[in-house]
Amino acid sequence: MLLEKGYTSQAASVAASLNESALATICLTHSKENVQEYMSTGDGEVPWSPMDMAKMVVRRENKNLVSSKEFENHWRALYAHYVWLCQIKHSAHDSVLHDTSASTLDGKGYVVMAIPNTETEDAAVKASIAIKSLLRVLECVEAFARAIGYIDKLPDEARFAERIEHARKASWQAFQPFAKPSPISISRSWFVKKYPPVK
Repeated sequence: MLLEKGYTSQAASVAASLNESALATICLTHSKENVQEYMSTGDGEVPWSPMDMAKMVVRRENKNLVSSKEFENHWRALYAHYVWLCQIKHSAHDSVLHDTSASTLDGKGYVVMAIPNTETEDAAVKASIAIKSLLRVLECVEAFARAIGYIDKLPDEARFAERIEHARKASWQAFQPFAKPSPISISRSWFVKKYPPVK
């Protein structure tokens, strides 16, 4: 709804929280030990950082990774989604510049005020936020299903497995027209500088 109304930055903030919560949920479904570690924290906070959770998820979900290079690149790609959302959430340079496109006055300046971004140029950013959110939710649902005993396939009740697969395929199809470089980049972020792709 936020995306539909033009509140892209606000939607990215919600999506970053959703991403982190989904990763935490997936990690909790991995083992009783993870649940115990979470339950034993004195402050009630999730005991792992988003980066740690990305590593845990990749390690568990991709047991057939044959090299440390593959592992490193997989967790970095997963965590990069979260970093990108946080770039928008925390008003990083590219995000602020992009947001000003909503308040330009026909190329003759701009108004300093928060207004919805309904510009065509914002569609790719909105689509990226939506697909990243949906994929994390689907991964979370699948992890929860495995944790309650559906190891090899999702339950068939109420066409659940079919509906999940349809959601994944339909969302990718809807995203394809918007799959282009984003005006908001993480290329200058601390994460990419410290953890570049392993070659």
